[in-house]
Amino acid sequence: MTSFLTDGRVKNPLDGVVPDMGILGSAFGQTWTRVAGAVWALLIAAAVLYLAAAFLSMAQAKRVGNSHILSDATGDVRVRAVALAGLIGLPIIVGAIISVVG
Repeated sequence: MTSFLTDGRVKNPLDGVVPDMGILGSAFGQTWTRVAGAVWALLIAAAVLYLAAAFLSMAQAKRVGNSHILSDATGDVRVRAVALAGLIGLPIIVGAIISVVG
């Protein structure tokens, strides 16, 4: 049995291990990429609809002249726009996290 202790410190058992999906074959890699792309596209479409609903709510509040609802709707537009930007920039965000951590 190997010891994980060296010099009184715990040794990293995953040192040098790199995630690689190539072992599952190229067909799996292509399928996985297509499924991930489709899910990502659906999430972006849903976020666009969600943002459009917030814009409609904001327009309705302006038309009625209700400043309280307008303030809430403006906040919703901001949050939903940031969510959409996050979804669109997801590959950059994940890549940055991997480069910082890895």
